[in-house]
Amino acid sequence: GPPARNQRSGTQEYFSTDDALPYENFNKDFGPLNLGSVVKYCRMLDQKLKTCKGALVHHCGNDYQHIANSAFLASAYLVVSQGLSPVDAWAPLSRVQFTPFRDAIDGHCEYKMTILDCLQGLEYAIGLGWFEYTTFDVETYDHYSTIEGGDLNWVVPGKFVAFTGPFDQPTDELGYPAFMPEDYVPIFKSLGVDLVVRLNRDSYDRRRFIDHGILHVDLYFPDGSCPPKEIVEKFLLIVEKSQ
Repeated sequence: GPPARNQRSGTQEYFSTDDALPYENFNKDFGPLNLGSVVKYCRMLDQKLKTCKGALVHHCGNDYQHIANSAFLASAYLVVSQGLSPVDAWAPLSRVQFTPFRDAIDGHCEYKMTILDCLQGLEYAIGLGWFEYTTFDVETYDHYSTIEGGDLNWVVPGKFVAFTGPFDQPTDELGYPAFMPEDYVPIFKSLGVDLVVRLNRDSYDRRRFIDHGILHVDLYFPDGSCPPKEIVEKFLLIVEKSQ
């Protein structure tokens, strides 16, 4: 059988991230793991490579989710920490068939995202200066990724923040804890956010942002779908005018 997690065997050291870096799915999605997990993995691997006396073996469960996410992490390390191109980082695994990642909708997925796609996205973000491995603040990233922290994330650092739509009350329609607009106000002010664009549904009174000096615009389209052209054009026009 497979070796126990994180053990040494002769000159080989075995480790697994299946439990330490799990993917939290919304529906039928299973990855890829987020930037926080990528940075944790890379920094952990950097440390292991300094002390390992022989081969370092990353093993995982035999289900397609763990296999794909482990392959992504291993190849992402070569891009993020070692500076390889996505094609070169992916080359050792390129002949293996991996289940492509999918979106979070419940149903047929029209677009299949490969691990190489993810690596190319990483390289692009690094090139634009949107992601810096050595200075990436994992604790802050993880905090804002939680429901208690606001469930938000920078899409473009210093420009665009994506966040879970707030509610009029401190619980959602299922009774789970939720942020209200007033909970987001101090966070947004600390991040320099001065405009909220609501895309999905009317679950709160927009004046609860406006009264605190944060502009608010509604551009509704069905959640989980692609926005129509006119919504995209309006969005681009609004954000170009924003500070």
